[in-house]
Amino acid sequence: QLVVTHGEVGEVSKVGMAVGTSISVTELFAVTPARKKFLKKPATELQKVLAVLIPIMTANPQVRFSLTNNDKELVAVSAQTAAERIESLFSIRSQLLFEVQHEDTHYKLRGHLGAPQLANKNKQRQLLFVNGRPVQRADIAALVKQIYGTLLEPRTYPVYVLHLEVPQEMVDVNITPKKDTVSFYNEGSVRKLITNAIQEVLEREDLHYASHGQGLDSLLRDNTMEEVTAAVLRADVDPW
Repeated sequence: QLVVTHGEVGEVSKVGMAVGTSISVTELFAVTPARKKFLKKPATELQKVLAVLIPIMTANPQVRFSLTNNDKELVAVSAQTAAERIESLFSIRSQLLFEVQHEDTHYKLRGHLGAPQLANKNKQRQLLFVNGRPVQRADIAALVKQIYGTLLEPRTYPVYVLHLEVPQEMVDVNITPKKDTVSFYNEGSVRKLITNAIQEVLEREDLHYASHGQGLDSLLRDNTMEEVTAAVLRADVDPW
């Protein structure tokens, strides 16, 4: 057990518990109350927390996660396959997820694409990981949308969770201080890999439009943490 009290790191001690990691955050502004006034509404702050945790949960389906806020469990997922984790977090039926597996000499791409009828009016359910790191690449998001082409309704964005494996010497993670984006030694090869992989999947699948239920039809109601969490996971609201 390790306790950090207002920036002071305590000693590491042994504690009896199940295998895994438990993180508890309390009294965050006890010694810096002035900072508390810069917080947004609780629902907005929760969206920001989910924006950090959702990619971590998605990238590690073999790990069980639970999120508790004010003694209420908001998210609970057991160890699952990658497809099951996406289905659990985003309320997507597995029949509407298409597996991606593609590689060339230097790069490997795996993950899942959503059927065109899952496309959103925001980009929340677009996750890209490079060597396990969640990154933002607007140009790759635009590329994926371009490949879907007329399969998408106007002004909508496809759903995808893509994991790109690149040799360490062929990727630069020091683009921004936040390290939330990367550049590649050969950008053209990466774009070609992604293009070929997605085209292969779209050609393989017999795609058609169909209703995907009530999940995305509900509007975000800012009254309970449970509703806010459910709305974010359903993509009714974009925490990014």
